[in-house]
Amino acid sequence: MNLLFLDIQIKIRPMKLIIIFLINLLFNNYLINTLINRNEEIGYIGLSSIRDDFQNVGFPVEFQINSLFISFFVSILLTSLIYIFVVRNFKLDDILQISYVAFLKIPLIYIGTLTFSLYLLRVYNLSRGVLIVSILIYSIIGFIGVLITSDDIFPRFFNPSYYRFYVFALTIIFGVVAFFNVRSSDETSSISVENSEVLADIPELSEGQTLDDFGTCFPWSGSDNYDQCIEGASITVVKNFPDRLTNVISFESEIYVLQNDGIVYVVNDESRVFLDITDKVGAFEEFFESGFFSLAFHPSKEYLVVGYSDKENHLVFEEYQLTQAGEVDYENSKILLSIPNSQCCHYSGNVIWSDFFQDFIVSVGDMETNGYSEKVNVPLLNSEPIDTTSPRGKVLLLNKNISKPKMLSVSNLYNPREDIIGYGLRNPWKTYEYKNYLFIPDIGFSTQEELNIVDLNEFEQTKEPFLFGWPHYEGMIDNNVIFNEIFLYEENIPKNPNQFIEENTIFPNVYYEHSAPANFRAALIGGGVISDTESEYFENYFFADYISTELFSYDFQNDKLSIIPLPPVDGYITSIVTNPNEKNSLFFTTGSGYLFKVILP
Repeated sequence: MNLLFLDIQIKIRPMKLIIIFLINLLFNNYLINTLINRNEEIGYIGLSSIRDDFQNVGFPVEFQINSLFISFFVSILLTSLIYIFVVRNFKLDDILQISYVAFLKIPLIYIGTLTFSLYLLRVYNLSRGVLIVSILIYSIIGFIGVLITSDDIFPRFFNPSYYRFYVFALTIIFGVVAFFNVRSSDETSSISVENSEVLADIPELSEGQTLDDFGTCFPWSGSDNYDQCIEGASITVVKNFPDRLTNVISFESEIYVLQNDGIVYVVNDESRVFLDITDKVGAFEEFFESGFFSLAFHPSKEYLVVGYSDKENHLVFEEYQLTQAGEVDYENSKILLSIPNSQCCHYSGNVIWSDFFQDFIVSVGDMETNGYSEKVNVPLLNSEPIDTTSPRGKVLLLNKNISKPKMLSVSNLYNPREDIIGYGLRNPWKTYEYKNYLFIPDIGFSTQEELNIVDLNEFEQTKEPFLFGWPHYEGMIDNNVIFNEIFLYEENIPKNPNQFIEENTIFPNVYYEHSAPANFRAALIGGGVISDTESEYFENYFFADYISTELFSYDFQNDKLSIIPLPPVDGYITSIVTNPNEKNSLFFTTGSGYLFKVILP
């Protein structure tokens, strides 16, 4: 009798663990999939961080990192804690214990496990709203699991004679989950951990080293102006800096690089520090996009303007005077614009000098983590890019008030801003002016990237800012968003803005899909135009893709797009600029602190 009881107990315990584990796995896999799919860019960066950790320690086995991998990790840890601290001591005859377990113990265990797991795996900036809802739902599902596996209920339906059948059935359930997860995974939600042989393709880089074996271009998936693949470029390591580089600036013959923590270096033989505002810049680890964004000189060389996120997470544009010797005067700085950001991202924060307007132009992101739900219209989350009383989701003049936008807002209590050049943008990075053209890239949400080019002479004639449509449109895609929060006011009469947005949105000159046939692209990084009339790339605009680290050349006068393949490099491309000191040459920076020079073929 004792042996039979012992045999039953030996079989019951693992069955309880397997049931709890599968409940956790099914729930967490759905949750992680939802979180990653709501913002593919953040999801991809999170998966890349996990991959980098495995590869940095020389993990010898190749495998896929996806939502199932994260869910598996979370579920193992969660199952162990739930079983040890809840299931083993749970009794149905104690009402106080039931309440304590359902409303306090399970939620706290889940919050702690999920937070610890995501932090350990360095997966940040996921939707807080979804996480909060998941905690509430898991409290119910987790309690049901504890109830089923309690000693008062589980032995009633568990028959030791069918132990193998139970194990087989639960294994099938796990297999089905894994199968559909792998089947539904693509480049956006899955990434490979590669062994040391594959990593050998990404060499250790040293200053002065040149790479020129790039292979062929990946297939294009986007606008129909793609023309050709141009092979034969070479890149050279100019410098490696201590921290992530966010921008590279050319002014006259000098090249400046911006380090995310708030330092600007002049790139020469010594790479001396030109500006240091680390005491002001808020570069938060959990807010990956925060930090030091941009710098622009006034043509007089008397002062400059910088853009950064401060310690309170405001987007700040600040003016610094320059001495006659060209040094920065830290004592007399002046904040020109400060915009609070309650979220992790989409600051944009670029600033350039405009010869056309004789003023600085700044770009401001929508300061949201998500634009819309794929299943439900959620305009309340993100109407500010269309709202002409708000600075968010806009390209603005820093000092002049000359535009005449339509009144689009929640109410007509405030006047529309008169500094708007463009609106309806998600995260424009980086704007660029060439003659009377303004290049405005906009980083897409989940499907498309876009490059917009507008003729400023049109603005000069009408004073009406350019509308780019986000979140109503993402690239060429109509999101069918119903704006029930803001109105179009005509003669103080509120109207639904849909028709106005549809009729006035400017569609991009270039757009491309995130999911291409052979690779994944996301986050368009704006660059500049080669203005050398003797160059075969004369009036070609160069830009890059953050995730795929590809270079693109767009002959905007003839509407022809080319891909220029680059080698695999350490870190993502964060900025790109034309080289004023060398023909057919560019500079680009990476998130790992490298400055590269490109010699075009």
